[in-house]
Amino acid sequence: MVTRYVVDTTGFADPASLEVLSATHPGFAQAVKDALPYMRFSPAKIGPLKVRQLVEQPFTFKITPPAVAKP
Repeated sequence: MVTRYVVDTTGFADPASLEVLSATHPGFAQAVKDALPYMRFSPAKIGPLKVRQLVEQPFTFKITPPAVAKP
């Protein structure tokens, strides 16, 4: 899935700016919407000034089998 959003000057994504550009399942889009407010980024800079930046980011979901407990 691919998303687009704005990272503000404090390093947090603006959840209101989130756009889902493509997703293979609505549940994946919802998972990113739920997690985005808790993600932390390094804000963009122009010289010494921190600025807002539009980011386009792919997210990959992978299901791994659970570890098998040894007897």
